[in-house]
Amino acid sequence: MLSLGADSGSARRAYAKRDIDTLTVWARLEFSDLSFSRKDFEGIECPHEDLLVITPVIANFKVGRMPVETGKSVDILFLDAYLKLGISRAQIRPVAIPLLGFTGDAVSPLGVSNLMVTMGKNPQQATKMV
Repeated sequence: MLSLGADSGSARRAYAKRDIDTLTVWARLEFSDLSFSRKDFEGIECPHEDLLVITPVIANFKVGRMPVETGKSVDILFLDAYLKLGISRAQIRPVAIPLLGFTGDAVSPLGVSNLMVTMGKNPQQATKMV
């Protein structure tokens, strides 16, 4: 498992400040309305719990549908998926702090990494290193 968080208090504070700075920039941007068509609902059972699902491009590969989870301090990508993106373990930076796993147990991530993520379609598209 890979973590895209930080492993020291000062690094976490810098990461949080960067997110605030990013939110400030995003707040200045003009956004269009978000709308859905019947095609967007293909394969989705209704009713549902209104989970936002995206299909991003990560490291130049279109990734399958992913749920967006708010309130998380890390983004997790499992090693198998990482390797399928063509990214080697050598590109993963070590991290010393364990994460609290989904089961409540401490989990030691293999490391951290930054990846280029693209969302949207032209002309409403944005690419950012995450």
